[in-house]
Amino acid sequence: MEKSRRRSLSSRNNLAWILILIAGGFALPTISSAQNSRVAHQIELYLPYYQFLDGSAMKGVYSTSRTAEALGRGIRYAIHFKTRHSISLSASLFDAGYYKRNPVPPGEIRQRETNLANLAYHYHFLQRNRLSLAALGGITSRRGSEQIVLGYPRWFEIVTRSHLLKDSGIHIGLRADYYFLKHFDLSLETNYTAFLLRFDRGYPPHGFDRGSTIHQIGLNVGIGFTFGKRTFENDEKQN
Repeated sequence: MEKSRRRSLSSRNNLAWILILIAGGFALPTISSAQNSRVAHQIELYLPYYQFLDGSAMKGVYSTSRTAEALGRGIRYAIHFKTRHSISLSASLFDAGYYKRNPVPPGEIRQRETNLANLAYHYHFLQRNRLSLAALGGITSRRGSEQIVLGYPRWFEIVTRSHLLKDSGIHIGLRADYYFLKHFDLSLETNYTAFLLRFDRGYPPHGFDRGSTIHQIGLNVGIGFTFGKRTFENDEKQN
């Protein structure tokens, strides 16, 4: 019975990945044709930071060193249309350790590893010279694992259990871009994700029988390069 339930949930999550690819495949050429204008393509590298609102003792330390308590990396591809619309596809990896300063009590998460795939639509409600502000929304697929502490038999030993993450959901957010040197830009994005379709639906998300984390808040800082003419270039010529 349990195996059958897990196979069913796994199939539904695989379907979510397929839907992301299908949605991207249909949406991009459709909108491009509808706008009947030249588009610009953007590639971006970004650093993601996530908070999961489940009581995990995140210290807020972000570093690229080996002692990092939270380390992430991501890549994003976007298509910008001449109007205020754009579509993006992004993927990120995130690793959070909660044991760097103090031992994690039994029943809590010791370490979390996640990878996300996002398909999002952006509406640029403000475009002024080199600055752009956009509201965004889309669908998210999450894969990864969490290590839950079961106990400490001896002072030098630790027993953990792996909790798999195979979840899908929706996200919304705000994004700011500052363009410089014609084709480069710096970005800052904040977003919220609710995972509505979860591999393990236990609730509340804590303790030995915890389910997948439902809520996630993200903050992304990135640098990008755009191929094609920029909106702010047209604005500057008009001013």
